[in-house]
Amino acid sequence: MDKENIMLKFIGILFFMLALAAILNTLYQKNPEGTLWLCYTALFIISLGMIFKNDALIISQLNILTIPLFVWIVDFFSYFYLGSSGQTLLGITEYMFTEGNVISKMISLQHFFTIPFSLGVLSMIKAKRKYAWIVSFVQLVLFFAVSRLFTSPEKNINYVYRFAEYNLVSPHMYPLVWFAGFFVMVVITNVILERMFQERLTKI
Repeated sequence: MDKENIMLKFIGILFFMLALAAILNTLYQKNPEGTLWLCYTALFIISLGMIFKNDALIISQLNILTIPLFVWIVDFFSYFYLGSSGQTLLGITEYMFTEGNVISKMISLQHFFTIPFSLGVLSMIKAKRKYAWIVSFVQLVLFFAVSRLFTSPEKNINYVYRFAEYNLVSPHMYPLVWFAGFFVMVVITNVILERMFQERLTKI
């Protein structure tokens, strides 16, 4: 096994261990609903993509995560811009600056490096498949259904009931807005990734 394959498997195993730690920590806090967060599942799927050199698995998760993680990072740094208010721009990352489980906060730091590491791995395994967006949409439909059926509005896992704490649209319209928002994000991200790896992509 060459050094590149060893590095890929090593990074993949680290991602897998991080995903496992996230799930176990969530269960330890008696919060089984929290295991359904898309970002936790994405860590598992990305780790498998790295270990088995499956670019479609990695791209399918980048399609879902890239824009939301960018929003998370912007919200995180807005805390420092807003100064003494003790709040963030959207309220998404305020938990990072309040008392709480330190392990959870450490795991949340994955929001900063998941995308860069995934892009680096894609450049190594030579992304070539174009059907990843289908995997993204199937996963979103599944997780929306599971989140609505098995989680509560108070937990608002994957924001399937409202965006953060904001009731911007009526509850009846919100599912349509949720899917429309993710549809746009997946399409935009997938197009950008295709252009980034255009020389390597081939239709199958």
